[in-house]
Amino acid sequence: MVKIQEKRKSRHRVKTSSKNRIGHVILAILLVVNMLVAVNPVYSLAASQKDDFTSNVMAPLHVKDWGQFEYELEMAEDIGVDAVTVDVWWGDVEKQGDNQFDWSYYDRIFSKIKAADLKIIPIMSFHQCGGNVGDDYNSYLPSWVWDKYYGREYKGRILDRDDLKYQSELGNISSEYLALWVDDLVKDEYIDFMNSFEDQYSEYANDFIELNISAGSSGELRYPSYNAHDARNPYSGFPNKGYLQCYSNLAQDDFRDSMLEKYNNLAGVNRAWGTSLRDKSQITPPMDGESFFYDSSKPYLNSQYGRDFIEWYNKELVDHGRNMITYGQQAFDNEFSNIKIGIKIPGVHWQIKNTEYPRTAEICTGLVNTDFSEENGYGYRPIIQMVKEFGGRVILHFTCLEMNDGSGHHTSGAKTLVGWVGDTAHRHMVEVKGENALPFGNDDQQFWNNINDAINNHHYNGITILRMNDAVYGNSNKYYHDLINNNKPPSSPRVTFRINQAYTNFGEELHVVGNHPALGNWDPNKGIRMYTYDYPSWTVTLGDLPQNTTIEFKFIKKSPGSVIWEDAIGNRTYRISNITGEYIGNWNQ
Repeated sequence: MVKIQEKRKSRHRVKTSSKNRIGHVILAILLVVNMLVAVNPVYSLAASQKDDFTSNVMAPLHVKDWGQFEYELEMAEDIGVDAVTVDVWWGDVEKQGDNQFDWSYYDRIFSKIKAADLKIIPIMSFHQCGGNVGDDYNSYLPSWVWDKYYGREYKGRILDRDDLKYQSELGNISSEYLALWVDDLVKDEYIDFMNSFEDQYSEYANDFIELNISAGSSGELRYPSYNAHDARNPYSGFPNKGYLQCYSNLAQDDFRDSMLEKYNNLAGVNRAWGTSLRDKSQITPPMDGESFFYDSSKPYLNSQYGRDFIEWYNKELVDHGRNMITYGQQAFDNEFSNIKIGIKIPGVHWQIKNTEYPRTAEICTGLVNTDFSEENGYGYRPIIQMVKEFGGRVILHFTCLEMNDGSGHHTSGAKTLVGWVGDTAHRHMVEVKGENALPFGNDDQQFWNNINDAINNHHYNGITILRMNDAVYGNSNKYYHDLINNNKPPSSPRVTFRINQAYTNFGEELHVVGNHPALGNWDPNKGIRMYTYDYPSWTVTLGDLPQNTTIEFKFIKKSPGSVIWEDAIGNRTYRISNITGEYIGNWNQ
């Protein structure tokens, strides 16, 4: 039977009692005192970042084979992974109706991860799953949300269903995420969902090392400028600029009101822009996106209208990120109040090195304004500064750490961009962690060299690999294991055993057994099971081994009722002289 949790009254709606108001006053006083006595508390946090380095993997979008999932969890723990990120799909949990929550899938997956001795990073996935690169599962936003707000009056308009959605300059509608212009209207949906999550999983407070919050398509703080709703058009998708996404009625109203507020009235707008607009309704986003970007005069960079529009477009996204983090803080106010919150921005690396019309793809996603100076973080300072406002509780995640400049297109500046964001975050004392952008290429040494460069030279304090199966199989198993050892050495000696050319029959598995209790004291029934990461190659990592000691061991093949020992060679030996070590051999050779 499906378990449905009826939502109790939201905590955030009862936080205005006199007792709470007094508490807020006391808290404010304490914060002021703390600011006076603490010279730079955020910087001290940043200075010790290496102590908090995390190595994570992403769970499947939705687990289909639980046996395989458990095996891969064991492999992830074996190579030293800290935590598994899990998308908590709003569209699955609250699918059956408003305020009806079904957490049964997450009860199961969290228990499996905890049983594997791994930590968990839940992602509050308020976005659609399906339709993006690598998606093999579909989860759409709850259907009731569109009907719930239909016909309501909001900001002077009677809403239709599309007012809650992004609309591109082509007139296409995206249903992947609720548009940021309705944040105030729908914030209770976000907060109630997160309240219910905290209620359901309060006992996991010590198992959750971070709580990520989706802020747009693919779980990233961005506009859906290169998504499927605009596909098959001249500027859609990689490596093109994409399309602006601010053409709903509410978006255009907001732009219009913002410009009138900035310049006081229509006459002020005309003076600033050199226009002759006769009515405020003529204040609109670019109605010809191609000319706005690609006219020879480059209006997007060189006109006051262009700079004003892009500054507004970026600011709206930054404000949305701030809203989503704030909603998270309001919801995660009890057992989860000490857990850091994460938010992710994508590595939109194409069009960066377009020398004639630079940075157009990032602009269409809303990530940057038109000040590309180093002082402004190459356009990323507003987002990074927003994260800093939360005083060290928020971690910024950034993608495309695995890529080189020129990846996929000559205008790509992926590696340059990774450096810009990492260095800017560090200057502003914001903790930044990284991810790879695409689920392939991870058996290539260069993939890992680029990630190591970001960690070693650009202040990235952790890495999450997309996805777990990509991290634990193939050459990635060794590369990721080495990366983890280099950035977070174990406290006691650990040895990784790797055996190649170990072919098996159905039901057989490789074990290692030897002359130490950690190796079973030569008892094949107490040998240590190995994992096939790149068949016929197998591996396992053991701790609790004495340093400056020589161990003896052999590999064996085990199946129910049968043990096959290596018989063509004598006992293998390995001298444990370092905190981490690796033994590599071939079966029976």
